[in-house]
Amino acid sequence: MTKIDDLIAKAYGSEGKPEDASRVYEAVLKATLFVPCKKMTPEEKDAAQQAGEPFEPLFTEHKNQFFLLSFDTEARLNDWAGEMRSEIEHFEILGSNLITALGDQAHLCLNFGTKNYKEFPPDEIAQLKIILKKS
Repeated sequence: MTKIDDLIAKAYGSEGKPEDASRVYEAVLKATLFVPCKKMTPEEKDAAQQAGEPFEPLFTEHKNQFFLLSFDTEARLNDWAGEMRSEIEHFEILGSNLITALGDQAHLCLNFGTKNYKEFPPDEIAQLKIILKKS
């Protein structure tokens, strides 16, 4: 288990007490996150760089919502990817930078497929952006 796992478990156990939720938010904003993305050919990479989109993140659909996947360790990303790991790439990004880059209707999923995965719907993303503006 990671520090973020422990914080998420505590927040769930306390039914989302504000101080416990804040600790999760702070940890996510400070963490280096691993985001799976489409593996591109050299030509696709060049075109993407020129277009200002250096990667194409992977999304998962759950209950008619699309979630940007992220993991707090590369090992978790590898576990999630399984046999398709050689078919994808990933990039590393600070949680604060990822949150800043997300659109208003974005959903983020941290550690998909693990016991303590966490979904961040648009209202929580907005809250994270407020925290960033205050810091």
